[in-house]
Amino acid sequence: MKYLFRYVIYFSVLIGVLNIFFSEIFCSIDKCVINKGIAFGISINGEILITFLLILLIVYIGLRVKREWGRILIGIGILGFSNLVCRLIFDGIPDYIHILSISFNIADIFIVLFAIVSGMLILLKKEG
Repeated sequence: MKYLFRYVIYFSVLIGVLNIFFSEIFCSIDKCVINKGIAFGISINGEILITFLLILLIVYIGLRVKREWGRILIGIGILGFSNLVCRLIFDGIPDYIHILSISFNIADIFIVLFAIVSGMLILLKKEG
């Protein structure tokens, strides 16, 4: 299991690049929804600056932590950066996966997944 965490950062880069690629493809054929706000479409002023600062903070914490979940935090930062790049290119986050009335992208899926795994690692941490 520990061996898998070595590749989280590489996997995050791959998913981030695919996210930008899929965003371009699906937006070009008009099959995406552009989310102008942050999570769930909530609008705030300065979301680009706030997003960038949060990504820096997450990556900084990930670099300071020497355990598996430090790599997961760096992965979350990389995936967040891919969404930030999409926000700059498309003036919002392209969501191209539609299930029921919810739209999202692959970076969103793995940000949530990595956050859950990170939380589980913290909660199930063995002392010693």
